Amino acid sequence: MSFLSDLKNKLEKGIESTSNKSKKVLDMSWLTLSIRGKKETEEQMYTRLGKEVYMLWEREKKVELTSQTKETLEKIDDLRNTIAEMEETLADLKRRAAAHFKSSDSSDQTPSRSHQSKGQEEQRASVEPASKAFNKSRELPISTEKKEREEDLDWGELQAIFVCPHCGNRVEEDTEVCPHCKKHVYD
Repeated sequence: MSFLSDLKNKLEKGIESTSNKSKKVLDMSWLTLSIRGKKETEEQMYTRLGKEVYMLWEREKKVELTSQTKETLEKIDDLRNTIAEMEETLADLKRRAAAHFKSSDSSDQTPSRSHQSKGQEEQRASVEPASKAFNKSRELPISTEKKEREEDLDWGELQAIFVCPHCGNRVEEDTEVCPHCKKHVYD
């Protein structure tokens, strides 16, 4: 009986751990996508600011800080602050996930009930800051015009990045024909 109850506890723990890790990965992915959308919005605002300044220059042949230009600058500043907060939250989530992953790898024994509840509290605490950032990120529309694949790279482990000279997309080391633009990579 003891063997079956131990097996049951280990299975429950494994399922719970997998569920929590999946939720964290989903939260980090959503936050990464939100950050990308906000950066695209920021680029659009820079374009709008440039158009406003050019229109003013074309009309008056001088550049002044109008109320419309000032408003655009303030929106850009607010957006940059929001992006910085979201990036900090994402970095914090990644650190917590890495720390949790390392701690769960080091413990091969089934933890006691009190240890499990502490772990659950830590996981809830790590998700709360992300939820706040998600709510802030929903205030502005997310532009999905660019659907480029952005991978989170660990620069400490990466030795080389191979890029297609024609389209600028990342390719594998031994790639002869770029899968994106269909041109020979090293011609």
